[in-house]
Amino acid sequence: MNSGLFLRLILSLTLLFLIGTGFMAYVLLAEAKDSIEESRLQHAHTLAQGLSEGSLDALAIKDYELIERWLLAATPIDEFAYAYLSKSDGIIISHTDAELVARKTDAIGEITAPLVRDITYKNRPVREVVHAAYLGKRHMANAHLAYFLDNKPFYSENIVSNLLGLLLTSLLTLSLATYIILRWALKPIETLADVMHQTTDYLPDLSDKLLKRKDEVGLLARNFDSLMQRLSNSYKELFNEKESTQVTLDSITDAVIVTDESGHVQYMNKVAEYLTGWQLNDALGQPVKDIVLLIDGDSRKHIQNSVYKNIDGSGIVYTSKSRLLISRNNTEHWVQESAASLQNREGKTFGVVLVLTDITELHQVSLNLQHQATHDSLTGLVNRYEFETRLKQALELAHTDGTTSVLCYMDIDQFKVINDTEGHDAGDALLKKFSTHLRQQQPLQGNTTLARLGGDEFGVLLQDCTLDDAYKITQSILQAIDSFVFIWQDKSFSVSCSIGVVPVDKDSRSSIQLFTDADVACYTAKERGRHGVYFYDKDKHEESSHSQDVSNASLLHHAMQQGRLMLYAQPIADLSRADNAIHHYEFLLRMLDENDEVVSAGGLITAAERFGLMQDIDYWVIDNALKQAPQFIAATPKVVISINISGNSFSDSSLTDYVISKLDQYHIEPSSICFEITETAAINNLKQATLFMQQLRKHGCKFSLDDFGSGLSSFTYLKKLEVDYLKIDGAFVEDMLHD
Repeated sequence: MNSGLFLRLILSLTLLFLIGTGFMAYVLLAEAKDSIEESRLQHAHTLAQGLSEGSLDALAIKDYELIERWLLAATPIDEFAYAYLSKSDGIIISHTDAELVARKTDAIGEITAPLVRDITYKNRPVREVVHAAYLGKRHMANAHLAYFLDNKPFYSENIVSNLLGLLLTSLLTLSLATYIILRWALKPIETLADVMHQTTDYLPDLSDKLLKRKDEVGLLARNFDSLMQRLSNSYKELFNEKESTQVTLDSITDAVIVTDESGHVQYMNKVAEYLTGWQLNDALGQPVKDIVLLIDGDSRKHIQNSVYKNIDGSGIVYTSKSRLLISRNNTEHWVQESAASLQNREGKTFGVVLVLTDITELHQVSLNLQHQATHDSLTGLVNRYEFETRLKQALELAHTDGTTSVLCYMDIDQFKVINDTEGHDAGDALLKKFSTHLRQQQPLQGNTTLARLGGDEFGVLLQDCTLDDAYKITQSILQAIDSFVFIWQDKSFSVSCSIGVVPVDKDSRSSIQLFTDADVACYTAKERGRHGVYFYDKDKHEESSHSQDVSNASLLHHAMQQGRLMLYAQPIADLSRADNAIHHYEFLLRMLDENDEVVSAGGLITAAERFGLMQDIDYWVIDNALKQAPQFIAATPKVVISINISGNSFSDSSLTDYVISKLDQYHIEPSSICFEITETAAINNLKQATLFMQQLRKHGCKFSLDDFGSGLSSFTYLKKLEVDYLKIDGAFVEDMLHD
């Protein structure tokens, strides 16, 4: 038998014995030390308690000689450092060291439970135990007793040396016994090893004689034969696993191509055959660049696949950008590719796995989503967002190289009549057919964008177009609409539209202003009799109050659509309150202009009322005011919020229900809300205003009559209007301090 194995076994067992024995000795010593330390501490507690109880009588009669005897009795052996009695303020009554009597130490007060602390005494560490001495409930003193922590351990060098000697003797005895046992136990294995060495060339065909031996040699022979059987089974399992992997690769939906280190195809699954158009037998050994042809979807330029990026063993390469795969039969598939290098144990690359994921359907879905994001779902035309983008691009071209374009703003005349009388389905059908009819017109094809901007509003962007050409195009659009008839459920409707035209040139300021000017032009076309075209004249519209109303109505309309309206809370002071506290706010309408500056919307209200926008604005104000009211109510109890209502909205029968629903939605106490109505509006709509006020007052709302005194019959109608507040018209009070 090899002596190295025998020696290693001897040394290993000896080392284990030394470690185990040493550990056990350490544990025993530690446990013994802990036990003795616990015993010392308990002894100290007993002596301190005896000192505190035994000295009570002496303390009561102040017999210091008796107290001193108790102190000496409390320190019977040298390991105790000291004992003393102290008052609660730290003054030492008696001490084993007479020099310390009457001195003051740390005050620990009147303790109610024993105290243990580690301190230093004469530059030596001690552990002090303190017990309180009580006579009834009266605290007499604190009994202190301490013992040294650095006394010589309970075990001595003799014990250690004796223990080491015992360990060495045991080690020698164990080593000798181990040697004898191992020589006896390993002798058959040595014999078996000799047999194995002599018969190495014949192990695959072991004889029955060798397999039937009853000793260790027979056992080893049978184990070796079993090993050969397991190896044979492993080969079969490996083959089955290879087949399973093959089926798995053919079953997955990704194309998998394996190449060698030079980039030549070694394997392709079925999906790879389908996507590339190559059969595995034809592709074997071919360069993968000839099998996988990738091009950029935008430029149609060829792209190197990821195999050649992994031949150097750089790891996994994943390409998130979509590529077009051109198959052998010229069909195209959108794919994403990833590649990973195959490396051996030494880290050397011996091949690359290329995976192609077919995302053709996903790519189409993405295109559809992009189309939906930029197109109107009802008509299929470009939507407002995309139209604004293209308008901004045209505006940029006008500013950079002087290219002039034209913006046309179209609005179907009387669309609301059809939509309200025949229903929304009819309105939607009209919009779709109208869009289809426009799309078919020759002038709106080519370098032109036709869009639905919202509702019955359409936009046309004529790029690189002069105003003369725009005039001809808009006239042809009107002529085409002349022939358009909308039929709905055996009813026919003639449809017309108004068109506002604005040039997009170097003088144009912004897309917002272009929309506003085009909207003004469209309104002007409607005002002039509908079904016409109006070209925006900047100078003329700046001087015309009528055009200003049209412009203001357009500004308000777009401000509502683009979320540029806002409410400001104006505090109303109660002069009868000494503290000047604010308990009343009036919400006033403000608007962000095209420069994002806050402007008053009061000057725009007339235009809004004239062009039928006031009802939408009132609904917006009510919703947003009630949405913001809770934070004012929470900050100021019993606060009142005033909200202005236009007289134009009183004709809306659903206004009352709308207000009540919003009060419920935002959980607002109706008594906190006050609606302001101008005197003129109330008088001009007296019946509707009275009904509106009666219904909401039943729910607890308040009302205020604004501009009181401006009407011709204020006091007459005041009896019929139940209001909580009167706001005197400014004309009556502005000079009251002087006149």
